[in-house]
This record gives sequence, C-alpha cells and structure tokens, in this order.
Amino acid sequence: MFFGEISKTDILQIVEKQELSQLTKEDFEKLKKIMVYEVMKKPICILESETVEKAKKMMDKFKIRRLLVIDKKKRLVGIITRTDLLKGESKEKIKEKLYTKIDDMLKILEKESLDNFNSF
Repeated sequence: MFFGEISKTDILQIVEKQELSQLTKEDFEKLKKIMVYEVMKKPICILESETVEKAKKMMDKFKIRRLLVIDKKKRLVGIITRTDLLKGESKEKIKEKLYTKIDDMLKILEKESLDNFNSF
C-alpha cells in the first residue's frame, strides 16, 4: 500500500503565499484544479514499535515536525509530532536541558569577559 502526505507548506507553495489567511478567491480556484496525488510526497515513516528517541532523531535529521507511524504491515496507525515528544518528556528532563543551556551560555560569557579583561 502506498500513501503520501501533503502539508500546509505544500499548499502555500502552490499559491505562493506565506499564510493561509492570505489565500484569495483565485488561489482557491487554482487549488480546486490540482489533485492531491500531484502534490503529495512520500512521507517519512516510523514503525510503531520504535522508541520515542528514534522518532526525535529522525525529526532532527530530516528537519521535520511530524512522522507518520505505521505498523508491521505498513498500515498508517497514527502521527507523532514534536509537540507529542515534548509532552512525553518529564519536567525534570526539560529543566536539565534548560540548565545545561544556561550553564553553557554562562561559560561563554565568562570566557568573553576574561578575554576582554585580559586585553586591557
């Protein structure tokens, strides 16, 4: 079985607009004449038995915000989004990432301050 995917971005590219709110009557007329199969692309999928970590890595690798989830028979069983991944992370893990980024930023600032001080 083959299935494809079409996104809001695909639709906006067809009518050369930035937002759906910008669509005109002419844009809707143009879209009425285009068949989905002409625009859809082969989706990036993940098996339902894979880990959430693998889903995150795939989204990062392909710079996408969603993955189609399929079963062993390649039937569509769902969609997982970046938002779903965030919901699944514990508050502690999110805090840990936040503090790590803050610590990294502080180290950079301290180094720049020392470099500037030493240049006097």
